Amino acid sequence: MHAVDPSRTGRALQGVLAEAIALLRAHGEDHWARALAGHLHRLSGGGEGLDLLGAFGGMGSLNDLVIHPVNGHRIDESEIGVVNADFARLRSEMWDLLGALRAGSPEARGQ
Repeated sequence: MHAVDPSRTGRALQGVLAEAIALLRAHGEDHWARALAGHLHRLSGGGEGLDLLGAFGGMGSLNDLVIHPVNGHRIDESEIGVVNADFARLRSEMWDLLGALRAGSPEARGQ
């Protein structure tokens, strides 16, 4: 098993968050764009980022988000599949990076 470099993983998570925020803002998803921007701000200020895990659970979570005109988003019908696939990729990358950060946390290592 490879050791996790929290600094490198945190920077990667910042990049994914920035990309997700831009995608959400481009399509008028202000609620989640603001929420992720808050997480990005805390992470770039030295936070560990694990509080973002809470965005993935429960009703109305980030996992439930679908970019679609019926949800009030600015998106052409022809873009729905591509944009949602891109957002699913970003969401998956966030989850994977958070898992790596969690595995490398002092609590996970028994410290």
